[in-house]
Amino acid sequence: MLHRTLAAVLLCAALAAATGARGQELTSYIRHALDRMEAEWAGRSYSRSYFVAQDNLRQGAAWTQNLTSAAASVTLVAGCDQDCSGLSMTVFDRASGRVLDQRRGYGQSMQMTIYPGAGRPLIAVLTMEGCATEVCYFAFTAVH
Repeated sequence: MLHRTLAAVLLCAALAAATGARGQELTSYIRHALDRMEAEWAGRSYSRSYFVAQDNLRQGAAWTQNLTSAAASVTLVAGCDQDCSGLSMTVFDRASGRVLDQRRGYGQSMQMTIYPGAGRPLIAVLTMEGCATEVCYFAFTAVH
């Protein structure tokens, strides 16, 4: 799978941060988000991962990740938990502010490939479009 080792590290960190039933519940939500992210990638290969991030958002809230492209193309992949019904992604060129791609999501996972060229500073913005609970957990990565 895409990031099983890093996913295990994230889950251990989640368990360390929360104990008992709350820890198990949190782990379940993060695991679901990571599984959705990995299902979206489904069998494709990549040469390098920039990072794996996980967090939570309220409906309508946005989360930002800065990164620098290491290759001509970058694929961004996101997944969210079972209470999420929509995740959107917008990627900007940080230097010019230009939108490189934008996708509205109506499901629990999405991916997009952009072609910024190597060494370009980028900003990825995830927006939680639909969440049936107070917050929904998501996982996000960028690979080339």
